[in-house]
Amino acid sequence: MSDKAVADAVWEILSRDPAIAELFTVRTPSYRYFEHRSVRYCWNAEPVADKAGKWFAWEYRPVGPGARSGKAQRWELRHRVRAGSRKAAKARALHWYLQAKGEG
Repeated sequence: MSDKAVADAVWEILSRDPAIAELFTVRTPSYRYFEHRSVRYCWNAEPVADKAGKWFAWEYRPVGPGARSGKAQRWELRHRVRAGSRKAAKARALHWYLQAKGEG
């Protein structure tokens, strides 16, 4: 039996119980963003299961080839800030966005 076949058989057994399957799958929470000049000002739309907090605002800046032309392939995380609520995280991202546009 190949390694893949063994892995598939184990996964089939584990996935029968949703509680056990959830332990072995990692899902990134969804997020929303405002974008200005290829910089994304983000906040998470779902709570994060993290001891540091549930709600965050952060900034993604394009890096590498295509960063200035708007065709970036890679993004770099900047200014990750914990917030007390989803509303506060969105307000922080909006504040950064408006500052970048020169309106804030």
